[in-house]
Amino acid sequence: MARAARDTPGEIAKTLAANPSWAPMDAEFSVLNTLGVDLDATAAFLRTERWDLPELVRACPIPLSLIAATPPGTSLDEPVRTAVMNHLRPDRISIIRSGHSVHRDRPALWLLAVLAEPGQPDLPRSSRAERQGLSPG
Repeated sequence: MARAARDTPGEIAKTLAANPSWAPMDAEFSVLNTLGVDLDATAAFLRTERWDLPELVRACPIPLSLIAATPPGTSLDEPVRTAVMNHLRPDRISIIRSGHSVHRDRPALWLLAVLAEPGQPDLPRSSRAERQGLSPG
């Protein structure tokens, strides 16, 4: 089993410098998670596993919500992004102006999106606009 190289001095500091909105604890967890990756298993998964995310969303028997970052930070790229969003109610989609790790970059907005009840006027107008990625973040 191949593991990612052990933490080199300054990795947490580098992670914080690259992600200034993160808490130090988040940077430490990110570095530790990266170090814990089994590279052989990940490579095998990427070679062999395929799925149709839009079809999985469409076929899901329970309502789903999507919390995603704005491009280029998102891992949900086009055309899959639009296809997934087309299978969800608009009030169940939260696009947050953020990098890939929305919960670390914008924790308050992420929490509001997680706790929001679809269809309810749960957020002040400015927060709702920002949550939808319409205003600067």
